[in-house]
Amino acid sequence: MFGVVLDQRLVNWPQDGGKVGERLKTFLMKHPVAREILVDAEFDENDVHWRKNLAHYSMTFAGDGFVLVGDAAAFMDPFYSPGMDWISFTTSRAAALVAAQRRGEPMSEFVERHNRDFATSHRCWFEAVYKDKYEYMGEFDLMSTALIFDLCLYYLGVASRPFKSGENALLVPPFSSMRVGPIFRFMRTYNRRFAEIARRRRKRRALGKTNRARRCLIPGFKLHSGNAKLFLQGFAKWARIEVGELLSSQTRAS
Repeated sequence: MFGVVLDQRLVNWPQDGGKVGERLKTFLMKHPVAREILVDAEFDENDVHWRKNLAHYSMTFAGDGFVLVGDAAAFMDPFYSPGMDWISFTTSRAAALVAAQRRGEPMSEFVERHNRDFATSHRCWFEAVYKDKYEYMGEFDLMSTALIFDLCLYYLGVASRPFKSGENALLVPPFSSMRVGPIFRFMRTYNRRFAEIARRRRKRRALGKTNRARRCLIPGFKLHSGNAKLFLQGFAKWARIEVGELLSSQTRAS
C-alpha cells in the first residue's frame, strides 16, 4: 500500500493524464525516493482511492441521544497518527457520558462540557501542530527542530499522563485544560515561525538548499527526564536557524 497526502495550496495535483493510479504514479515519480521504490510498481485499478479535503470536524460532538467518537468526530491529518490518540480520548469520554446517563444523572451540563472540551482540543491541537506544517515539512532544519519539540511535548503532555494518573487521564483531551495554555502558545509560536521562514525561502527559491545528505537521527523518546536534554537541543537548533536567517537577510540587503 502506498499513499500521498498533500497541501493543495502548495502542490499541483495532476488533474489530467488518465486514471487516478496513473496520475498518482506520475506524481510520485518526481520524487527520487518514491521513484526508486515504485519504478516497477503496478497499481490495482479496484484499489486506488482519491479523497479531497480529507480533514474535517463536527460542530457538535455530543447531543440528545448521540456522541461521536474517532473519525466520526474529527480528522486532522495522518502525520504523527493523531487519530489513535483521538480515538482513545473520544471513546473514553463517550463511555463516561453513557455511564452518567444510565445512572440517571442530569446530562445537559456534561454534554455542554464535552462539546466545549473537544472543540477546544481540536482547535488547539490543529493550530499547535498541523496548521501550515506542510509549508516547511520538506526543510530539514525546520522540520527536524519541530520534530524534537513536537515529540518531547507529546511524551510530556500526552503519552505520560495515563502512566501517571491512570485511565482517568483519558477523560481530559489534549489542550482542553487551562493549565496547558503556555504549552499551546509555545507550540503555535514555533509552528507559525517555521512556516513563515519556509514561505520566505520559497519566495527567494531557497527551499531545500541545505537538505542534501542530512539525517535526523535522534536517540528516541522514553518516559523519563532525559528528554529535557533533547528539548534543549531543539532550542539550540532554533537559535542557529534564526541566526542563519538573519545573516541571509543581511547578505541580500548588502
